[in-house]
Amino acid sequence: MSSTQSLRYVASLQLHRLDHLVSLFHRQRTDLCDSLSKLITAEGQLEVMEARQKSSIERNGSMSIGLRRALESLMTRQGSLKTQVEDTLEEMNAISSNVNQLYATIASDLGNIDTNSELAEYSRASEASTFNYEYRELQRAVDIIGEQAKLLSSEIRVKILQYNNCPVVEHKRLLTAWSSLPAGKDQEMDDLASMMLS
Repeated sequence: MSSTQSLRYVASLQLHRLDHLVSLFHRQRTDLCDSLSKLITAEGQLEVMEARQKSSIERNGSMSIGLRRALESLMTRQGSLKTQVEDTLEEMNAISSNVNQLYATIASDLGNIDTNSELAEYSRASEASTFNYEYRELQRAVDIIGEQAKLLSSEIRVKILQYNNCPVVEHKRLLTAWSSLPAGKDQEMDDLASMMLS
């Protein structure tokens, strides 16, 4: 098996792995929006409860046990949901790093192929043509992985910055921005992987 044929097979497996990672990334983006939506609800409930607490203290000089427990429960839930959002952002960042590593590995492997040396081994034009075709398909695979790596890295970097710099009162605006992003996976990536395995 030539170096291009061997790498072609590896690249097809990497493309399938990339397809899985991108799909997982999009599922986690959905989970992220869901957690942020629940956090917004909890923040609204907490705001109402804190207003009741203030009113109760003004009227009675103290807060009732039931109100105190409800407030503590809401604060715990808010903290838990905030952790969920932050954990999902970390998981998405890890996927982005995995895709970048995958791209670096296969791009390096492709760069190590000595095309002139490979072509010199073929005595027939048809064999050289096959090599050139396989090499071009490998370049396509590397380009696709590289493009996905850039897209995912850019998106998660922006999300982390947005979340870290977003005050609580702006969480609804943030959710609207995140929910409007397109979802899905690259069909070309899947088609190319299937073709390279055949």
